[in-house]
Amino acid sequence: MQDWNADFVLDLLLESAEIAHRIKSDPHVAVKDDRTPVSDADQGIENLLTEKLGAENLLGEETFQKRDHDQLIDQLLHGKIWIIDPIDGTANFINRRPLWGITIGYADHGTITRGAIFLPEFGQLLITGNDGTPMLADPGHPYPTRTELKNALAPAKHPGRKFDSTSCINLSQLFTKRGRFSGVNPVITVGSCICSGMDLVLGRDAVYMTNAKVWDMAGMLPNLAGLGFYSVNRSGQHLLDCRITPELFQLEADAKTPFALRETHWIGSSREAVETIMPLCEI
Repeated sequence: MQDWNADFVLDLLLESAEIAHRIKSDPHVAVKDDRTPVSDADQGIENLLTEKLGAENLLGEETFQKRDHDQLIDQLLHGKIWIIDPIDGTANFINRRPLWGITIGYADHGTITRGAIFLPEFGQLLITGNDGTPMLADPGHPYPTRTELKNALAPAKHPGRKFDSTSCINLSQLFTKRGRFSGVNPVITVGSCICSGMDLVLGRDAVYMTNAKVWDMAGMLPNLAGLGFYSVNRSGQHLLDCRITPELFQLEADAKTPFALRETHWIGSSREAVETIMPLCEI
């Protein structure tokens, strides 16, 4: 099995972005059993990554049903595995918004140790270096070349913005539909987990509230952890330990929402920000 190599992963992301770029102006869209959309870009990218990484080494949003469930869970918890979401933010993608991206994570014995997220229409890349350092590239224009991204890569830094009543809070789609926020802070719903993760790193949002699935988050979690972000749910579990456990995720074969978080989690720039915002969210 191919181990994590940042240059190799960068090439995968760029090839994936080329597929999405060709399709985005006229995607073919279907609705899955869970009533979420899927496009031919999702399928084309997952086919590419399956070919490059091996179906037997992959947990992917569009293909996980094709694998033996017990074998997949055993590999996820006790072996090495790639975790991918070919298009995170499909609803944005098919409706011609730029808030989407490609995410690739790498887990070893139940811990996500490396990851990458790429937002092609913003040109932004967050990737774990081979030594474990979170690296950020932001060349400043859509669909940058490999050379432009490599030249722009530098160690990422925690944004360090002070949290106060003007700090923006990013709410999940689930919360937007069902919940109530009683705070004074401005709020936003982005519709893409990895775009939300990038907004945290860039200091645009102070807290991101999520009910995401493991493939939505795998590319960003080790980078957020490495930058010193804080996350917790109401049961006191810490998502940025980057552990994949049955207590955190719905891993059973008959799960209502396979591989999703069991509880809402809050990820923030600081413990203060998370603990201030959590009690203000009713769901």
